[in-house]
Amino acid sequence: MAVRQFLKAVLGGPAACVLVGEAGIGKSSLWREGVGLARGQGVVVLECRPSEAEAPFSFAGVSDLLEPVLEQTMPELPMPQRSALEVALLRSTAVAEQDPDPRVIGVALLGTVRLLSMTGPVLCAIDDSQWLDRASAGALEFAARRLRSEGVGFLVCLRRSVGEGPMPLGLDRALPSDKLTHVALTSLGLNAIEGLLRSRLGMVLSRATVRRLFEVSSGNPFYALELGRALERRGAEPEPGEPLPLPSGLQGLLAERLAALPHDAREVLLLASALTQPTLPVVEEALGAGQARSGLRAALRAKVVELDGDRIRFTHPLLASASFADALPSDRRWVHARLSEVAIDIEERARHLALAAERPEASTATTLAQAAWTAAGRGAPGVAAELATFAVSLTPEELVGLRQQRALEAAEFLLKAGDTARARRELERLVEVMPAGEGRGEALMALAWVRLLEAGNRACVAVLEQALAEAGSNRTLIARIHVEVAKSSDFDLRQAQRHLDAGLALLEDVDVPGLLGPALTQQMVNLYLRGFGLDRQLAERAVALDQELQTPWVQRGAVMNFAVALKQTDQLDEARGWFGRALVQARDRGDESTFPDLLAHLADLECWAGNWSLADRYATESEQAFEFTGQLGWMGIPSYARALVDAHLGRIDTARSAVEQGLAVATAVDDIWAEMMLCAAAGFVELSVQDLELADSFLGRAHLLAERIGLGEPSVWRFHANEIEVAISLGDLERAARLLVGFLRQRGGPQTTWTVATAARCQGLLEMAQGDGAAAEAQLDRALALHEGLPMPFERARTLLIAGQIHRRNKHKRAAKAHLQRALEIFSSLPAPVWERRARDDLSRIGLRPPGPVDLSATEHAAARLAAIGRTNREIAEELYISPKTVEANLARAYRKLGITSRVQLGAALVERGSLDNS
Repeated sequence: MAVRQFLKAVLGGPAACVLVGEAGIGKSSLWREGVGLARGQGVVVLECRPSEAEAPFSFAGVSDLLEPVLEQTMPELPMPQRSALEVALLRSTAVAEQDPDPRVIGVALLGTVRLLSMTGPVLCAIDDSQWLDRASAGALEFAARRLRSEGVGFLVCLRRSVGEGPMPLGLDRALPSDKLTHVALTSLGLNAIEGLLRSRLGMVLSRATVRRLFEVSSGNPFYALELGRALERRGAEPEPGEPLPLPSGLQGLLAERLAALPHDAREVLLLASALTQPTLPVVEEALGAGQARSGLRAALRAKVVELDGDRIRFTHPLLASASFADALPSDRRWVHARLSEVAIDIEERARHLALAAERPEASTATTLAQAAWTAAGRGAPGVAAELATFAVSLTPEELVGLRQQRALEAAEFLLKAGDTARARRELERLVEVMPAGEGRGEALMALAWVRLLEAGNRACVAVLEQALAEAGSNRTLIARIHVEVAKSSDFDLRQAQRHLDAGLALLEDVDVPGLLGPALTQQMVNLYLRGFGLDRQLAERAVALDQELQTPWVQRGAVMNFAVALKQTDQLDEARGWFGRALVQARDRGDESTFPDLLAHLADLECWAGNWSLADRYATESEQAFEFTGQLGWMGIPSYARALVDAHLGRIDTARSAVEQGLAVATAVDDIWAEMMLCAAAGFVELSVQDLELADSFLGRAHLLAERIGLGEPSVWRFHANEIEVAISLGDLERAARLLVGFLRQRGGPQTTWTVATAARCQGLLEMAQGDGAAAEAQLDRALALHEGLPMPFERARTLLIAGQIHRRNKHKRAAKAHLQRALEIFSSLPAPVWERRARDDLSRIGLRPPGPVDLSATEHAAARLAAIGRTNREIAEELYISPKTVEANLARAYRKLGITSRVQLGAALVERGSLDNS
């Protein structure tokens, strides 16, 4: 985006874009993209890609830039400039009496780009400018400082750490700040690295392996891809403790650098590379103080490591990986054995103990199993999974039951860490070898949760039914399974209630610590969804039990489910607080599997609350989290969040695409709950653009699915009011009246304010369609009064829009204008461009003077007026004592509010509103 905007800026005069970052961070890829875009737009590109070897050669860069255009421009230059260029660029066979004057070369370069810019914009594109020879850099700086209005741009890459050193070519001195774009490329995050490996290499790796690639590459995309390719060539993911394969060329370079170090230094580096948190005291304890300090000094001099207090840090993680990979297996085992004796942290000691072991040993396996639970307790399920996997491999085969129990624990840690695919593989292997009985039932329960995340609720319930068949007469296990089936049967709330009742009945006879809380949580959820209202007393009891239990799966705990119910009962501020608590729980417990669903709920909440930029962010984070944790069966949820947010923001095409993608997954796994949500979102998308037949089709489908589910609370996914509005707009008043009665029918719980307010809005529409304008106005007045207590600006604006339409049809023009103008202000502020246009269209039909400058803030109005009389942005900024960027922002808002798209239309728009003299 920044490069595209820069290329547009070049049309208005000299501009520059500098791409800064470390080697391999992606500068050159972005630079090449910019060069390609420029050529595609007909820009003349002068390209230079210097290398370190060429840096000593004077004017090598100028030669690369000008070579393609010399035949065209050289004859147009004055003779002194032409002669100097021919000598500098080694085009003359004559031997120069003296070196070419750098100033003359600068003038010649300036003259050349000016000649080229007479027929169109010119781009000087320089990759790796740190290797540009000094003579060429000086000539370019000379030319840049003397450009005035020519359409000449500089796209420059610079390798260095972000924030260090001056701008290349003196561009910060040559150009005003608003003509200089600075793009700092930093390391990618964990999710972005995973996405890069998936999109570029087609690699779907376990979360543990992706995390290791991320850590070793420091988030550098070039290194991450190279490591990924090396892993792809090997054909298998590394086992825990096994070094990542390095690309052969990189391994050779790093090995050569390390081989130059003395033996003591290499031993220090091997020990440091094997430690999670390498410190000088631990290395001294392992090697002896003298040898450790001697080796460390050599490594510091070679800039392989640096010392931060007692902490030893490699200057790049690749050096740590190379130090470990280059060691012999016997040397690695010795290091691990030594560190298992001296490491301070219990988890670190256990890990080294495992990596030093050559055969299964019961006591070692027990130590590792205990360390895994310690890691899990501190919220590090990834570490717990690694230690538990070691515990399984080191448990002697004759201890079959213990080995299987530890395998189950390892799989559950993997699942909690978000490594869903690997957890499934381990559990399927375990279920296959386990004998029938209670132990197999436990394993099937864990597998059911994986199936829920990957393939949806029905697949989960099918596995739970297998677990029920394995439970025998174990009443505790039977009760647990019934509660789990109830949680997973949201596709049939009647079935869910039957299983929940069975589980609760068993709990009356069996005291099962930790099971009552989940059962009560599900009771709260079921009662609410079936239309009996939110039982806060039941919810608070479930939350208290949940706090005692520390439920590992936050997504199924009382805190998050209470937050969801609060959101759906219009208590948005309180819900936001409880969602915050759920986020803290998930982070503290290392429960990454909860984040995707939780973030989608937050996107939904902030969309209702009118915080659309925040909702947009949450929707994006939810999509990334679902993909990264492999919960592909639930992709309907982030697709719903994306469709809902995009529809409100007017991104109709992307909203439709999200619905299409989500429905494909939902129907493939027979997830009718997700299908209902997505149809509800699709109905709103089509209602927004007034494709009423298509909207009716989607909303009718959502209604039928809700009935199949047994959903009795209309405020859960909020499509009923849209369905009624569409039916009225299509003239199907009988069906609309029937739907309205059903909308207001409640099984025993109180109606939410949203339900009553939107029902009154629909009743008003129906009254108007039936010819009773006075009754319609009364219903809309009632709806607007109810909206005063709702923190939902978009819904209020919709009601104002309909109130304005009804008043207009009743010939109450001033009331219509007041309502429509207020609706327009809210839609504009959100912003909701599709609905804003609808409000403007209705205002234009009233016949009164269009909305005046009250729509504009004081600054927006002042900036618009000055722009309309011909002032430039800089002149407006000086007059109003604001920056040019602030002027641009105020004008953009003014254009949107006035319903125009350019400065050309501004004068007429202001004259029409009586805020500018047209004489």
